[in-house]
Amino acid sequence: MHHKDILQEPFIDSYNNLTLKSVYLLKHFVHQRTRMSFLLKVDDDSFVNILGLHQTLKNLKQKNNLLGKGLIGFVQKGLKSNHWLPTVHRPTTKSLRNEELQKWIVPRYMYRKRLFPQFLAGAGYLVARKDAQCLLNTSQIVSIIHLEDVYITGLCALKCNIRRIHHRGFKARRDANPEKTISQSDVVLHYANESVIEYLHQQTLEF
Repeated sequence: MHHKDILQEPFIDSYNNLTLKSVYLLKHFVHQRTRMSFLLKVDDDSFVNILGLHQTLKNLKQKNNLLGKGLIGFVQKGLKSNHWLPTVHRPTTKSLRNEELQKWIVPRYMYRKRLFPQFLAGAGYLVARKDAQCLLNTSQIVSIIHLEDVYITGLCALKCNIRRIHHRGFKARRDANPEKTISQSDVVLHYANESVIEYLHQQTLEF
């Protein structure tokens, strides 16, 4: 609070409330006084390569002016047999025993369809201001689920007719970078603990 750079809202900060946190983030971004053009949402275990981010924004502006024409990040796809749409994890005896799956389980009362729309991994994604405004407005009418990346970049983005653009600089999967090395074109690397973040930062100093 000393630097007045912490935002607080009236809800419990828990995994199941990540969607609320992201909606409030959109609200603060849309209504901020400084009127920034883009929002980069990242998880707390993601490392952001500032130089890579700057170069990516520069390249996207030059390449058919893709800036502002969709959400940019790591697109989560499903099986080809499901038209590349991700499958919804349902509560079953098997899934409830799987600790890794438990937090991703979605009961039918929350979401009735068998498949999700394609969405961007919550590890990190870029949102333009006009898209953020539509996502915020749409969150008032789309039924909420606790998976914030599915909700914001999948369900709400689909309602807003916003493209989800895959960018290889967003490394969201655990196996995407086993050696924890970073290149100048990388933007976001997920699954980075404190020591890994420090190691990646040292690498960026050598660019």
